[in-house]
Amino acid sequence: MRAARPPRAASHELASSMVLRRLLDATPVPPTNADIDGLLASFELVYAQRQAVLDAGELVIETEADRVVVCELVARQEAWHQALLEAQRQVAEQRQCSARLRGYAAPAANGF
Repeated sequence: MRAARPPRAASHELASSMVLRRLLDATPVPPTNADIDGLLASFELVYAQRQAVLDAGELVIETEADRVVVCELVARQEAWHQALLEAQRQVAEQRQCSARLRGYAAPAANGF
């Protein structure tokens, strides 16, 4: 005898939970010891993996367990956002320092 199919709602919840779990798996916390290039490379990989998960299926948040996973996803997304903002700040600071050095070097190159 064949087993009965689960009700549609149960299978939909399972599918949503699986999508959320895949999103969580595709969103590790950002590396804390990576240089800027490493951070950006890591984020590009995370972004591509997350987009692949999102492209693969529909996501509906229905259960409390799903909400807990969404909260963790939001926390990880915020961690990435903060890490990328810090990287942006560092790049801006490095560019500013480089511009100052070029400014100091310009008079010496002109013989002043």
